[in-house]
Amino acid sequence: MVSRGVTIVELIVSIALMALIAGAVFVNWQPADETFALVRSAHQLAGDLRRAQQLSISTRVFSCSEVHADYSGYGLYLTDNQPTQYLIFENCGSNNRLYDQLIDQAFEFHQFEDDVRIKSIDVGGPAVSASVLFVPPDPIVYINDQKIGVEAIIILELVNSPSETKEIKINTGGRIEIN
Repeated sequence: MVSRGVTIVELIVSIALMALIAGAVFVNWQPADETFALVRSAHQLAGDLRRAQQLSISTRVFSCSEVHADYSGYGLYLTDNQPTQYLIFENCGSNNRLYDQLIDQAFEFHQFEDDVRIKSIDVGGPAVSASVLFVPPDPIVYINDQKIGVEAIIILELVNSPSETKEIKINTGGRIEIN
């Protein structure tokens, strides 16, 4: 006997299988979306560290009223007090290489994606904040006012799933890693 079409039973079974597969995909979509948000936020932070590094060696004119060549540069400031955002800043030549909101100029504020925040900051030990400054022309990297043998480790986490984390590392050699 030659079959010329599909029976109604075969059609119903095929539609049921497609519905089952679609349901499984949609059930798992939300956790995957949050994980992608964490990965994107980690890459955004690493990219902005590289951007501050590039800004410091560019010929961009500083907006500071007074510029001291030994201290001026661009940097990135993160703090536990504002765990969902960070700041790119111009160091305006104060007598240190740390972010000082009274003296330094805010260049750009950045928000992490929804449900992503800073879990911890480590600069040779637990820290409340991290100030990473790039001073031209090399650029020299200062992490919390230190330029030799220091590494900043910033751990981002998902608010709804704290075990999901991404680690961003930068050392005083300027190397940036995402784990």
